[in-house]
Amino acid sequence: MIRTDLARGLISAEVVSHDDFIADKSEQGAKDVGRFAAGRQGLHIVRDEGVIHLRCNV
Repeated sequence: MIRTDLARGLISAEVVSHDDFIADKSEQGAKDVGRFAAGRQGLHIVRDEGVIHLRCNV
């Protein structure tokens, strides 16, 4: 659940597993191989140890 102050300005969120993030050595590395999953607002499933990149306009 996202805090209401973030939810008001939430533009998008990208999710990647921790293991994939570490294997690709960086956020950019994970993006380069397409491991970040971007979804529509409100449809993000984050598993244990997930890494989330939130884009907000707050």
